Amino acid sequence: MASIRWLLAVCLLVFAVPAAAQALPPKAQECFDAAFRLNLQGKIGGAIAKYEEALAIAPKSKEVLLEYVVVLRKACRFQQSARAGWRLLEIDGSNPAAWTNLGNTFLAAEDWEGAAFAFDKATMFSKDKAFSVQNLLNLGYAQCDAGDPEGALKVFAKALKLDSKSGTTHIDIAIAHSRLGHKQEALDSVKAGLALLAKQTDSRAQSAKHFGELVLKRLEANEPIRSGRPIYRQSLPESFGKQPAKGKAAALEIEKQSAHAVDLGKDRLASLSAPEIWTLQVEPAPSGSTGPDIATLTFIPPPGERFLLVISLIDTDKSLERIKEEVELAGLMIQLQAGKKAEKVELHELTTPNLQGFYFSDEDEKLRGKEPAEGDFPFVTQGVARVGGVSCTFTLLTFDLEEATMAPLFAVLKDLAVETGTK
Repeated sequence: MASIRWLLAVCLLVFAVPAAAQALPPKAQECFDAAFRLNLQGKIGGAIAKYEEALAIAPKSKEVLLEYVVVLRKACRFQQSARAGWRLLEIDGSNPAAWTNLGNTFLAAEDWEGAAFAFDKATMFSKDKAFSVQNLLNLGYAQCDAGDPEGALKVFAKALKLDSKSGTTHIDIAIAHSRLGHKQEALDSVKAGLALLAKQTDSRAQSAKHFGELVLKRLEANEPIRSGRPIYRQSLPESFGKQPAKGKAAALEIEKQSAHAVDLGKDRLASLSAPEIWTLQVEPAPSGSTGPDIATLTFIPPPGERFLLVISLIDTDKSLERIKEEVELAGLMIQLQAGKKAEKVELHELTTPNLQGFYFSDEDEKLRGKEPAEGDFPFVTQGVARVGGVSCTFTLLTFDLEEATMAPLFAVLKDLAVETGTK
């Protein structure tokens, strides 16, 4: 298990070195290992629950907290991730991996100042120069992609001070210059980076060299270098960006709702709010896809609640009449697939100032009176809506259709809005 867990750490911590393993009580170790397996399987909500069981038994476990910070970030629960990161640093304030994990949470929230502070601390406590440089490159590249190439150049300058022979740093500097329209500086930097990488034979250097050659080719052809900025956005409250007083990290107050946003392209941003304790998994359309799909958002409840809310954002603007026809047809198809006699689908209208659409609900009669297996839900609610010039399809899987169950899910849907001219 140890070697596999190290591999995961390399993937998730971005070259952070994990803390030395500490002996856990048997039950805590069992929960910790289960969390690790669920994490590998992509079952993020279940992994979080198991990490929390382990922490209930061993609240000061460095190794559990180290992974817990990462999985909370993956679940788009940035506030919880930052708080857990500060809790870990109260226990082990000189752990470079802990500072890196916290920095990556700030990075995901595009809190450049917080990320820089955390990565500087990681550098202070690490003897691994390559690890420290990589943290700075991750920060600078993200900052550049988010529209701040000048700030990125300052970060890359710090990386060069740590390692003046880093070819990758020079290539990243070239990209920042290209975003500022400094073509000659960009060409000079990428050529300097390629010259340094030509002297190295390891696989990482070869990969960087290949990327640098692509950058050079685009610069010479006056072609833009595509941004790799993630489509998901979430900001952190200001209180999470400052190191709490000793012993006060656990007291950082988590807001009940988290504001989520998705970049739809064409200068449009979709936004909605959901309970912070819900896990969110965002799946962008495959790279290079030419279809209208933009992203799928899946909300997963905490332990004790059983539902699934899936929202897909699609770059098409449909008329209400067409939406009504599509939803009615989807309802008929579900009836036929379940072996039912096709009957008129009872449609319900969903209307807010931002959103208009229709939906229906249906029951899986084969599950009536039975305890459903994991992943089975007796009731499905499906619909389509138009919002701000795009369409969204939504699916609610539940154990009943009671108001107490459905109202929080529809509250998230009704909050969906699309703004234009904002990043």
